[in-house]
Amino acid sequence: MNLELSPLPSSLLAPLSEIEAERVQRETDETLVKLLREGRLAANTRRSYRSALRYWSAWHLAAFGRPLALSATPPVAVVPDVVRAFIAHHAPKVTEAGKIVPSMPETVRIRLSELVSIQRQVCRRDDASNDAPTMATLRHRVSTLNAMHGLLGLPGPLGVDPTLQGLLRAAQNVASAVAPATLRLPKREITRELLEVLLGHCDADDSPEGLRDGALLAVGFFGGGRRRSELASMRWSDLAPFEDRVRSIAGWLWEIPAVKGKRRERADQGAMRTLILEDAAHRLDRWRDWCAASDDGPQGSVWRRVRRLRAGWAVSAAMDAEDIAARVKARISQAGLNPDHYAAHSLRSGAVTTLLLEGADLATAAQMVGHASLETTRRHYDRRTLPVDGLVRLSRKHLT
Repeated sequence: MNLELSPLPSSLLAPLSEIEAERVQRETDETLVKLLREGRLAANTRRSYRSALRYWSAWHLAAFGRPLALSATPPVAVVPDVVRAFIAHHAPKVTEAGKIVPSMPETVRIRLSELVSIQRQVCRRDDASNDAPTMATLRHRVSTLNAMHGLLGLPGPLGVDPTLQGLLRAAQNVASAVAPATLRLPKREITRELLEVLLGHCDADDSPEGLRDGALLAVGFFGGGRRRSELASMRWSDLAPFEDRVRSIAGWLWEIPAVKGKRRERADQGAMRTLILEDAAHRLDRWRDWCAASDDGPQGSVWRRVRRLRAGWAVSAAMDAEDIAARVKARISQAGLNPDHYAAHSLRSGAVTTLLLEGADLATAAQMVGHASLETTRRHYDRRTLPVDGLVRLSRKHLT
């Protein structure tokens, strides 16, 4: 069937006047800025970007004697040669004494150290140490600089010069061969056995802090290995009673509205949901009851700081992600372990690791934590170092 389309009226094809064109451009720019500003960058991401930019600014000032172009007003794109120098200065090398140090010219290292001593707010003191950064840190700072270009509407150096990725891979190969200490060392997992030890210390702590920390650890672990950002954003209004009479279990259904790396593709898509059952639910109930007895009651944020008063205890401000990480480390230290080896993410990695070691498959683990890719779950959380089942099956088949 042929359709004849009428031509568009000539008035619609008339060129915009200069005033109209300027207005269209201005409104377009305003919308773009609003999208970037309200693009829901997680608080941890914003904090990470600020930290990386502070270090880039300090290093650039030490290496070239002038501020980083991206920090100018208006911002200017950083040229690939600057990124190339950054990678070269931070690539690891081994001294004759066997110490791993960055390949940074001595003059630049001294200037960077002096800058940090004079202006400590620019970057952390350990950023100017003699130790080479991990390869994860190097890659993160380069990729963060590239991402910040995109947010500012500027061409990123990694896109302008693809050879920079090859240079990063070369530095990674060198690190793998001569400086394995600079390779990524993930935090240790809090597995089921260690969690029980931590919960025992919380139960022995006859205070609201012990009550809260026990519930926090249990929900973070048994709630499917939740991130600290998800725990920090948890609100009582996100919880609904749950009961499965067939399985004779009850607890709470937790809707997590904001999950890292997830966005709604359809209008009928709901928030990610998980269950809080058994011991975790009982601990959360006891924490809720204590909050209900306070002046504020169980409203707003679930995880709150507590303060001691003359007449007892009271809930205080909501806990953020840093507070949650600090409580995990405090309980780890109480168990006689090195808190530097653990983080709030240890609850997440420990939950997945425990699930896999106890016989679950990757698909189940990935669904629990919300991974779209099984490879992500396998690469980061599968600690089954030997494919024992496969090797035994292969050996037995060969013997028969």
